[in-house]
Amino acid sequence: MAGGRGCGTLDSRSQMRHRNQCLILALALSGIAASNASGGTLTFTFSFTNSIGNTPGAVTGRVVGLGDNATGPATAVLIDSYPLAFDPTPFSLPIDATDFPNQFLNTFTVASGSITSAQFDATSQFRSTPPSQYVLNFTTTFGQFFDTTNVPTCCSLRLNTSGPISFAQASAVPEPASFGLVVAGGWVAWLIRRRTIRQQ
Repeated sequence: MAGGRGCGTLDSRSQMRHRNQCLILALALSGIAASNASGGTLTFTFSFTNSIGNTPGAVTGRVVGLGDNATGPATAVLIDSYPLAFDPTPFSLPIDATDFPNQFLNTFTVASGSITSAQFDATSQFRSTPPSQYVLNFTTTFGQFFDTTNVPTCCSLRLNTSGPISFAQASAVPEPASFGLVVAGGWVAWLIRRRTIRQQ
């Protein structure tokens, strides 16, 4: 039976050769997809529990949009929880600290899927009811969350939750092109299997 040379039309003389070529193509596409996925953005969780401040409890959150083996800013730094002593009627959570009007530091270094350097410092807008103006500040090893309102001088700490900080990778988001490569590789593999079953 005569046929074309594409993966979908295999003649009897070159059936095995074309099948192998298509299989190699499928594996190559899958490999490229995996490589691209590793180049996607990373999300990390963070948490620190009070050890030296005057307000017990923990602050937890997420650092979003970091590239692996790269240095740069996070696209979002989300606060998922903080001690209710700061505000018994808290902001709607999560709070994105990158939306705070006063941004001072936002730089992270990631190597092999781990944060190796972190510097973040931002101050929220002032709220009058209840009086509050929050600061989230952390480095690679230490985190602070405090309220600077109702104090006689600037930057005195009214409420302060501070302690060693830890980071953990939460997820990797593949680049959109990776999904197309995965679909293409899967389609080729399915076509090979379908043709093989028909010819048995």
